[in-house]
Amino acid sequence: MKRGTLTSREKEIVLLCAKGKRAVEIADCLDISMRTVEAHKTNIFKKIHVHNMAEMLRYAYKNRLISFNDD
Repeated sequence: MKRGTLTSREKEIVLLCAKGKRAVEIADCLDISMRTVEAHKTNIFKKIHVHNMAEMLRYAYKNRLISFNDD
């Protein structure tokens, strides 16, 4: 898989993170376990070659996965 190829679920996780949701809130919203949320975040970090949330959100903004207008 090439850099930045995220699944639709991973993109959903990125968007919810950008909205300031914590892992437990994301889990509740998507009806998945918190462990699954953390696994998705780990996979996202690996796929886009980042090490923390700030880098992930910067990547997502630069690649138009999120915008400042997202609600």
